[in-house]
Amino acid sequence: MIDRSAIEKIQELIMTADEGMATLGVIALPNGTTIHDLDQFRVRPRRHRRHFVTDSVEDFAIYVNNNHAADALADSPTLVFVGERYVKAIIGASTDDKPRFEDHVAELTIRNTPIYEAILGLAGKNLLNQRELADWMTEWADFIDCGIDAENGDVPVGQAIAAIRRMTVDVRMDSEHSTEEYQASRSAMELVEVNDVLGKIIGFNLTQPLFLGFDPVTITVRLTVFPDRDKGPRFMARILRHNDMILEQRNLVSKRIKGLMHDGIGFYVGETRSS
Repeated sequence: MIDRSAIEKIQELIMTADEGMATLGVIALPNGTTIHDLDQFRVRPRRHRRHFVTDSVEDFAIYVNNNHAADALADSPTLVFVGERYVKAIIGASTDDKPRFEDHVAELTIRNTPIYEAILGLAGKNLLNQRELADWMTEWADFIDCGIDAENGDVPVGQAIAAIRRMTVDVRMDSEHSTEEYQASRSAMELVEVNDVLGKIIGFNLTQPLFLGFDPVTITVRLTVFPDRDKGPRFMARILRHNDMILEQRNLVSKRIKGLMHDGIGFYVGETRSS
């Protein structure tokens, strides 16, 4: 049986818990309780909420700068974070003295250009036959600056495409063993090699932007040729200095965005995550 002192002790523990939860800003609710936000029924919301998303560098800069200027009166900082493939701005960010929900956000999505996507698709294939490579170059010919011959000289695009289409594979008897580009030994006496009637084409150059809204860069695609007596010449494409080029572009993205931001906007390279 519970006596009076036990009941008073329970009441004291409940009051102490209530005081602690009030201090921390939390409350204990029975199981099955549903929370309803009544903000939608107010004449004015409690706070500003907005999530702006774009792939336009100019629109992102205009939006962030305009809203930063409007929020500056409320002593609310704007912070910009440059990630790997996006840029995120928090307008009305928290400070140590004034924590906020940080739910006014602008995001710039950094998208590949169509030609860069096409080059990645070309370089991602294992082996291409003559028709596949020549058709690809024909489709994107307006974006290609020139072909590259074996002496690293420039070759007109039309001539480079014709050279690829005209390549043949010859089989001749030879005592030489070889696994070099453009030729490969199949046996001690048989040499399979590419017969390049119009000259060897080892790649092509393009001057195109990698990302929408950013400046063009020189892209060099190198072609490795593998002769096959049954299937003809086979090609593998790769982008020279691809990793270095991506790192350089990330640095240029950071500089471009920072140059468009107004004074007083915090700028960081990295990601922000909710804890």
